Amino acid sequence: MQKSTVLYLKNVISCKIVERINRFVVKVNINNKYEFAYSDNTGRLDNLLFRGNEGVCILKEGGNYKYRLIAIKDIKGYSLIDTKFHSFCFKKLLSLRRLPFLRDAVVVKRNVKIYTSVIDYLLKDKDGKRIYVELKSATRRENLSASYPDAPTLRGRRHIKDLIKIIRFNKGVSMIIFVCSVPHAQSFKPALEVDYKLSVLLKRAYLKGVKIKAFSLVFDKDSNSIVLENPSLKVILD
Repeated sequence: MQKSTVLYLKNVISCKIVERINRFVVKVNINNKYEFAYSDNTGRLDNLLFRGNEGVCILKEGGNYKYRLIAIKDIKGYSLIDTKFHSFCFKKLLSLRRLPFLRDAVVVKRNVKIYTSVIDYLLKDKDGKRIYVELKSATRRENLSASYPDAPTLRGRRHIKDLIKIIRFNKGVSMIIFVCSVPHAQSFKPALEVDYKLSVLLKRAYLKGVKIKAFSLVFDKDSNSIVLENPSLKVILD
């Protein structure tokens, strides 16, 4: 699979992870000086966010912190942990028709309330059919697979249940897309040992007609860019 650049980044700064302060703040070392960096990824990131590991920040405009932590070194490259960039790149890939499972879809609305959830996107295809899409970030490595979640998630389970309801009550197409940021991943699979109930729900959703898709997006340190490694990653639910 040939890689392609999605976005070049400016003001990229290397750092070392020191410690996680809370869900949104990470202490880092930049040029032998301790700094605080904002992170929008609230997952545990246990396989990435440990003392001494290499990270990548960008300068942040506004707010309480000067830096934003966007990527962390994985054993085979750099994982893009920033969910804001996951969303931005998804929309860009959609507009460029680079995702084969959504070739003709366009965005209608962001953050759509349906049942008990707020779903990330409402799209429509060329025939006007409504497509509800929930993006999930998969940054946990299991050998050659990207997996989700890295901690039990009641919110994730609720999203899946409501996506099943969309199918059941004929409200349109529903889809879960995993943005996989595990460099050189060959597949996606749910983290059975982390959240067994979610894994069962995901399989049930698939059998009920919810589309389960994945694509691979990583950070390339040599070019300071976000790269699409695979536009349609294999999904393993068994």
